Amino acid sequence: MLPWDLLLDLFGPLDQLESVSSRPLGTLRITFDFMLSRDHDLPPLEEVHIKRITSLKAAGRSLRIDYRPYTQDIWLTTSDLLQQSPNSV
Repeated sequence: MLPWDLLLDLFGPLDQLESVSSRPLGTLRITFDFMLSRDHDLPPLEEVHIKRITSLKAAGRSLRIDYRPYTQDIWLTTSDLLQQSPNSV
């Protein structure tokens, strides 16, 4: 299972992204070089994670996850994951 909270926390607090006293992460890219199995596919995003990803994107930050799910023979990205999430806002 992907620890969404931990990954999103790498960018730092949303209210401090523009602080001159910090240097928050601007881009995070993760590529899974293997096809995820049925038991280890990426979980759907929860609404709280969707909101955080959307806020990060609006603040000019970039999170990109490239992966191949068990059920498909194509590469998917974070945008695909957002669109496929049942919790999408």
